[in-house]
Amino acid sequence: MARRTVSATEARIHLGELLRGVVEDDDEVVVERAGKPAAVLISAHMHRRLTGPKVDVNKVERIVEAGRRMKAAVGNRKIPKPEDVIRRFREERNAP
Repeated sequence: MARRTVSATEARIHLGELLRGVVEDDDEVVVERAGKPAAVLISAHMHRRLTGPKVDVNKVERIVEAGRRMKAAVGNRKIPKPEDVIRRFREERNAP
């Protein structure tokens, strides 16, 4: 991702080119007015990443902790794959 700074006039004149860079290369364009940052041109994808739902860190930590507890409870026992359990049930069901 490249960051580019342009004046408002340059942004107006070269908007199509700037949009292509933003969309295709995931560039970021800072538009200055009177030498000061006034706006930023970013892709819709980047905007969604910045404004979309945030990850609930507490929820992630609880999931990781639950995984640790399950692993500790299982210990060294081998956990069968779901397809093996299903196959075993079918074999027992079909046994004479």
